[in-house]
Amino acid sequence: KRNFILMARRYLFKSFICLYIHLFSADLLAQKDNFPFQQFERITEDNGLSGNAVYEVLQDKQGFLWFLSGNGLNRYDGYNFKIYSSDPADSNSFTGGLFYSLVQDKNGVLWFNNETKGIYSFNPVTEKFFHYRHDPKNKNSLLDDQTTGLVADQKGNIWIATQKGLDKLDPQTNTFTHITHQQNKKTSISNNFISAITIDEDDNLWLVTGEPGLDYFNTQTQKLIQHFNFGSSSN
Repeated sequence: KRNFILMARRYLFKSFICLYIHLFSADLLAQKDNFPFQQFERITEDNGLSGNAVYEVLQDKQGFLWFLSGNGLNRYDGYNFKIYSSDPADSNSFTGGLFYSLVQDKNGVLWFNNETKGIYSFNPVTEKFFHYRHDPKNKNSLLDDQTTGLVADQKGNIWIATQKGLDKLDPQTNTFTHITHQQNKKTSISNNFISAITIDEDDNLWLVTGEPGLDYFNTQTQKLIQHFNFGSSSN
C-alpha cells in the first residue's frame, strides 16, 4: 500500500508540473515572438543514449549534460555520449533500476539514488562509482536501501530520504547520521516514511512524510522547524 501511495504522490506532483508547463507554453505560443524555445531536438538510443527511459537530467559545472537512465549514466557534450554502466568486475559500479534524484555536490561529485538498492556517488574526474547500501551489521551505513530521493547542501553533505527515516552523509568523513521520528518529541521528524525531499536556498529541507504532511527541517540544528498537515495517512 505504501509503495502505491508513494508512486501516486510522485505522479500527482509530476502531473501538476506538466500541466503548469502546458498552460505556460500555450500562453507563449499565442505570442510566437516571445516563445523562448525556437527548436526542440529529440535525443534517443539512435543518437547513442543508453536507454530511452530517462529518469533524471543534470547539467554539471563544466557544462556537460548527464542523463540517468535505467541502465546507465550518460554524459553528453552536445555531440557525443559517454556511457557509464554496469561492470561485473566492480562491486561499486552502476546497477539498473528506478532512480529519483541526480545532484552534483560542491566538489563536483554526482550523487543519485536507486529505489531499492541504496545510493551512488560518481566522480567525473576518476570516473569511479561508489555504492552505499544498508548493512545491518554496520551502524555507520545507509539507514535503508529503499530510498526516495536525495539532495546536497551547501557544505557538501548529502541528505537521503528513506522509508525508515532521514540520513545525512558527510562524504569527507564517510559518516552517516541517522535521523528518525522520536515519540513525543516536537523537534523530531514527524514520520520515518519519507516519500519526497527537496532543499531550499537556506539549506533547509522540505520532506513529504507519512504522517501525513510536510516537514520543514533545519539542517544546521537537525531539528524540525514546523510540520504542515495535509492529505490522508499512508499507514
